[in-house]
Amino acid sequence: MSSPESETARPGFSGEAPAPEIPPRFPPWRIRDGLAVVAIFALAQVGVSLGLGVTIRTMFPATELVDRLWIGLPVTLAASHLVAWLAIYFLVARRHAMAFFPALRMEKYPGRPVARSFFGGMATQLGVVVLAVLFPPPEDFRPPLEEFFRAGALAVATLFVIAVMLAPLLEEAIFRGLLFPALRARYGFVASALTVTVLFAALHATQTGSYWPALAGIALCGYFLAFLRDRSGSLWASVAFHAGFNFTAFIPVFVLGSIPA
Repeated sequence: MSSPESETARPGFSGEAPAPEIPPRFPPWRIRDGLAVVAIFALAQVGVSLGLGVTIRTMFPATELVDRLWIGLPVTLAASHLVAWLAIYFLVARRHAMAFFPALRMEKYPGRPVARSFFGGMATQLGVVVLAVLFPPPEDFRPPLEEFFRAGALAVATLFVIAVMLAPLLEEAIFRGLLFPALRARYGFVASALTVTVLFAALHATQTGSYWPALAGIALCGYFLAFLRDRSGSLWASVAFHAGFNFTAFIPVFVLGSIPA
């Protein structure tokens, strides 16, 4: 027969509320599950983008590039984000029957560390700007989203909401919420962080083109994001860093009225 001390120690034995469930450090899903969500997100972006591109060119053959971007980009991102969130929900809440936000380590997080992470992201982006000054892009290089930035205030505001508010949440949930901890459960931090960072940078290669300082900045950001997720144990630190990094990219737009050529 167990002792009174051991019985009292059981959650809920003496009428007290059970202790809150602590999410495991390493999740039950496997590496291939995280990779599957990454693939679903990427394929959704490509599929919706191609479908919209063909539809717009067929129905409106004289449409200018900036108008095609204005129509297609928000729809593509909205559709691909919805598909990715549904995939994440199915994996976490349905397949593994886990509480959604605790499983992704998105519980309440203190405001001060989040603020520090945001400013850290800003500082990293400023470092990328310095790198761009030291190694300017070729004269014929034009950022893929340059035309979209020139479409007016409403276009810039739309892209700002996507890049600073929506994208950090989803991309961190995928890369640092799902894939990184699954890798970390089997491999060391460095190997896991580098693997996720390579995939993260590859997903953004369409935004940087062949301009290596921009791609290097995204890769550096990705490694810092994995470090914050591992060190803090919370996804909110990496979300804040990611938001700060993207926010700083808009400063030239706000100050100059357009992105620098």
